[in-house]
Amino acid sequence: MSIRGAQCKGFCFAFLAFAILAPHAGAHDFWIEPQAFRPRPGAKVPLKLHVGNDFKGDAALFNPEQFNRYIYAGPAGEHPVAGQLGDDPAGTVAIDRPGVYAVIYDSKKFDVTFDDFNKFQDYLKDEGLEKHLAFAKARMGGGGKITEVYSRCAKALLATPEGDAAPAAHDFHCALELIAESNPYRDPELKLRLLFKGAPVADVLVVAFSKTDPTTKLRARTDKDGRVSFKLAKGGVWLVKAVHMQLMARFVRGDWESFWASLTFEAPQR
Repeated sequence: MSIRGAQCKGFCFAFLAFAILAPHAGAHDFWIEPQAFRPRPGAKVPLKLHVGNDFKGDAALFNPEQFNRYIYAGPAGEHPVAGQLGDDPAGTVAIDRPGVYAVIYDSKKFDVTFDDFNKFQDYLKDEGLEKHLAFAKARMGGGGKITEVYSRCAKALLATPEGDAAPAAHDFHCALELIAESNPYRDPELKLRLLFKGAPVADVLVVAFSKTDPTTKLRARTDKDGRVSFKLAKGGVWLVKAVHMQLMARFVRGDWESFWASLTFEAPQR
């Protein structure tokens, strides 16, 4: 191998390692998009992980260093998602029998730093976290660096043709989790509950949008029981998201900690 070839190989390996190991930036959605949301029993379904906005973004590779759990659950119980370091698609699930399946990606915690207070302010407004603005300004004096610790719980619901009537509500005990209390493969009204560390959380903005029209967003805030509902006017692939944030104590890892939840599914055509 030539020196140039060896250098290229080394650079390419280093780039791949960075792409696999580097955590993805905060203030972006993270979601699971199976190759098929309506698989037939016996199918093996590849999973794509994405980070970005409005169904557009970069692929996230399979990397056990970045998640606490990456599992799927169905009629036969829970199983780890099968994959190898660097895989894209990022793992595969086996649909062994009829029913509803949930894929859960429960990430580890990562840091992101804001050097510009105005960017942090815009981020809070975009994600419905305006209630933190006044305290953020008082604590930071309108400037300085802000460190945010964040983690994500992404969920995808899949249903075989015989699974439309199966219950979809299941709590997988993520820090922040969107739970479908109605089956989105059957019910025109999507009923959700948002839990934070096992308890309902109120006044959190929940946003839903379809892949075919991601700029048209449905927005609602959770009630005192953590519940929210949407009437989905069209079928196809949908993404629902929510962000909850807390102030961290002084002299710890960061200034704020945010928890991101997402849910993807394919609604029936109306």
